[in-house]
Amino acid sequence: MLDFESPNTDYIFKAAALEDRIRALLVQIKSTPGTNQSSAREEIVDRWIPELRALNRESFGNHPGINATLGNLEYSVNELSLEECWQAFLLLAEQPGENFGTWAI
Repeated sequence: MLDFESPNTDYIFKAAALEDRIRALLVQIKSTPGTNQSSAREEIVDRWIPELRALNRESFGNHPGINATLGNLEYSVNELSLEECWQAFLLLAEQPGENFGTWAI
């Protein structure tokens, strides 16, 4: 459970909002099979992952584990199947690990 007294609480909520943008794009890709998915994938890689990297750098001490998780997500979005993208995203947003802790919200 999220500790609302933590100094990082506001940043965790900001990370959750950014992760929601990625989640929406992954859902969009899944719901429109056969269409050009490259623009949604590009938006994830070019806009939202850099935002999360900046948040990590500015508010989480440039945590190496978070950087690794974001790198894995970026690689998955660029190179792998949608299912593998979802798996990488779940490591970021939906379970304890090297991430922003948004799973605890």
